[in-house]
Amino acid sequence: MRYIGLGSPMGKCDFEKGSRLAYMLKLADRMKNVGWVPMSELKGDDLSGGWVEELAQQLQPHNGIITWHWSIGSTAKLGDPTQPISDKLMEMALKAKRLKDSIGLAAVTIHCVPAISIEPVQNAAAERYYSPIDAGEMLERIRCQVNPLEDLNYLCGGILQIETVDIANFRDSGFKLPNYLALQTGSWMDLLWLKEQSGVNITFDSEHYNCAENVLRPCQEISDLFTVEDDQMTPEEYDLARLAGYWLRKDRPPHAVFCNGIDTAKFIEEANPRLFHFGAAVQASNAAGEICTHLPYDRGNQGHMAALDQQLTWIMAHPGCLGGVVEVVGQLYVDDPANPGHNRYSTWSPREPDDETAKEQTTLTIIERLEALTTI
Repeated sequence: MRYIGLGSPMGKCDFEKGSRLAYMLKLADRMKNVGWVPMSELKGDDLSGGWVEELAQQLQPHNGIITWHWSIGSTAKLGDPTQPISDKLMEMALKAKRLKDSIGLAAVTIHCVPAISIEPVQNAAAERYYSPIDAGEMLERIRCQVNPLEDLNYLCGGILQIETVDIANFRDSGFKLPNYLALQTGSWMDLLWLKEQSGVNITFDSEHYNCAENVLRPCQEISDLFTVEDDQMTPEEYDLARLAGYWLRKDRPPHAVFCNGIDTAKFIEEANPRLFHFGAAVQASNAAGEICTHLPYDRGNQGHMAALDQQLTWIMAHPGCLGGVVEVVGQLYVDDPANPGHNRYSTWSPREPDDETAKEQTTLTIIERLEALTTI
C-alpha cells in the first residue's frame, strides 16, 4: 500500500518541545481519510541522542515517513579536488544508510555546491546580479559535481536527493538583503542534467524555482534593474546554455535561453520529484525591503491555491513520490551573532507572527485542499 507524507521540519529542539509532532499526530486521522500520513523532515547534521529513534516510534503506528534535510553548509565543499567527500559528509552519509535500514529513512535532501558567492556592498544596484565568472568556469563547476553526487548517493543507500535552489542569495553581513547573484549549482535546468548524470532524485521547492526564474527571466522588482542584451555566444557560453538553460558572461547578468517552453508544470514533469517542499513565495524580496520566502499559503489567494493544487494533484498521480514538507515561517527571529540583540533577518513580508502557528495554518490549508481535490 502506498503512503503519501505531509509534514514539517523536525530538529532536536522541535522534537523535545513536542508541539509540532503533537499537532501532526492530531491530524493523522484526517490525513488518513485522504490517503496521506504524517511526515517529519529531520533537521541538523548531528542526529545523536536517540531522539530520531523516539520520533520513529511515535510515527510508526500511523505509517509515518521520515526524511532528512542536511544543512546548506554540509555540502559546501562537495567535490573538492583534495577530498571530494569530507570526513563529516562520509559520517553523515553512513548515518543515513543506518537510519534507512533501521527506521526506514526515505530520503536525504541536499543543496548542490554553490559555484561562487561574492557578497556585494549593501547599496549595490544592478551590479549585484553581474556574474563574477565566465561560462567556462561555471560549466566546469557543474560538471565536477557528478561523480561526488554519485558516490555520496551510494554511501547514503541510494536515497540522496538534490533540491531546486535559487540562483541568487541574501547577503550575510548585516540584514539579509539585498538579494544578489550567487550562481548556485543546480539552480535551473542543470539540476535535471545532474540528476540524469549522477542517478540521484530531486526535491522540488517551488519557491526556489520561482525565485531563480525571477532573476533569469527578469520580473517583479528585478525587472527594473537591467535589460537582457542579445549577444553572439562563445562556444563555452553555448555549451553552458544548452546544459543549464541560461546564458552567462563575466560582468553581465545571466538570463534564460533555450527553455522558452519550460514552465513550472513542465519542469516538475521532467524533474519527476520524489519529494516536495511547500511554500507560496513567488519572489525572494520586494521593493519594501522585505524577505518574501517561506511564505505561508493564503486561502483567499487564487494564485496560491492554484499552484498548491497543481503540486498536490501531481504528487497523488505519481506513485514514486513520497509527499511534501511544509517549509514556511512566521515573523521568525534569529539572533544576529554579529549584532547581538538584533534579528539576523530583515523584516519578513506580511504573515502570521508566530512561527509555529504559521506552519500549522499551512498544514491545515493543505489538508483542506486535499479534501477538496479527493471529492471532485
